Amino acid sequence: MKPEQIIPEEISNQRPEGATHWQAGVYYRESRYGVWARWYRGNWITTFAWPDGVMTPLSNKTKGVADA
Repeated sequence: MKPEQIIPEEISNQRPEGATHWQAGVYYRESRYGVWARWYRGNWITTFAWPDGVMTPLSNKTKGVADA
């Protein structure tokens, strides 16, 4: 993602705390230890099928990054 690229407001407004990436309506996070999790029904889960396609990195300015 280029620094000047803007994340749509609806993605930023619904972003759960700790989210680091977004793809096709689903939020993901990567901890500083390299553990990936998917936001599902109000919780971060670490067991999920890896999505096809490219994830959009989210800026750390909006929400803090939580560790797994």
